[in-house]
Amino acid sequence: MKHKQESRISGFHRLSIADRQEELARRWDLNPEEMADLRNEAPLALSRAAQLTENTVGIYALPMGVALNFRVDGEDRLVPMVTEEPSVIAAASNAARLALDGGGFRAESDPSSMIAQIQLVDVPDPEQAKASIEAASKIGSTIVFLILNNSKLSGISPFLFNSIISL
Repeated sequence: MKHKQESRISGFHRLSIADRQEELARRWDLNPEEMADLRNEAPLALSRAAQLTENTVGIYALPMGVALNFRVDGEDRLVPMVTEEPSVIAAASNAARLALDGGGFRAESDPSSMIAQIQLVDVPDPEQAKASIEAASKIGSTIVFLILNNSKLSGISPFLFNSIISL
């Protein structure tokens, strides 16, 4: 019996990999060759792949080549590239060869930054918590503290420090 082809499959994430594969086969009439492709464990075991992504059903490998002629910041580099399009690596290598006459490529980047939020729940003394965290912190970043006092929550009315702390 053929199932309707729908993208909504309730509980799919709870199925084993084999059961997910069978569910896809039933719903989309996969042929034996397509099923063999899904069951292939090269170059990575399906159990390992399942630790790396959600709703794992198979492994998909692409060829890896190397783009040549790259000089970046005065250093020659080989650039690994994974693609199914044969002309991409050739085009990149050709463009890099043309750039060699002008010294190659120069790279620069902005300093990295990270954004986070700290939420403290049921803190009896929010000001003391703020002071303690400020005193203990040695990082050079901006921190916004959100303190939720359950005794003050009617609906959701968090106490948000009106200051941004620059450490």
